[in-house]
Amino acid sequence: MSAAAASVTDPTSELAVACRLHQLVVAIPARWVSRLVLPHEVRNLREPVDEPAGLPAVVECAGVAHAAWDLGLLLGEPEVSGAWFLMRIPHRGKILALALRTGECLAVAATPKAFELPPRAFERRPLAIGRAFTGQLARGGGLILDVSHLWTEAELDASVRALKVAP
Repeated sequence: MSAAAASVTDPTSELAVACRLHQLVVAIPARWVSRLVLPHEVRNLREPVDEPAGLPAVVECAGVAHAAWDLGLLLGEPEVSGAWFLMRIPHRGKILALALRTGECLAVAATPKAFELPPRAFERRPLAIGRAFTGQLARGGGLILDVSHLWTEAELDASVRALKVAP
């Protein structure tokens, strides 16, 4: 398990990056984010492949290839396009370079106090969305993502394959 995946005893003691997901605000713990970049800083290397492999797109930033995912699509919403979160995600004993496209980045601040949501409150990726917050980072509040549950094992495996065949 990487340092990023280690349990945080007091989540309000760490930083979070808040971004838009259409009308929602989503906070992602900063320990998962290597770098934040604007869309023009990312170059598309390969479009996603639907059949038969089901591979994500691959993008490049500063000479590093990343398997590319869209936060909106992962959560069953329309695509977003305000920023890219470059991330290093542990998978099967290795570190995987992923790029997560999000909406506009709003703030980097202490993780807001949060409350637990009912189990399976969200149909898609219920383990990734287990807490919510009010006020602090966004008027009205938002959701805190658990990045360790954002991608399925199959999606992470597809990311590995996509990076192997990237130009």
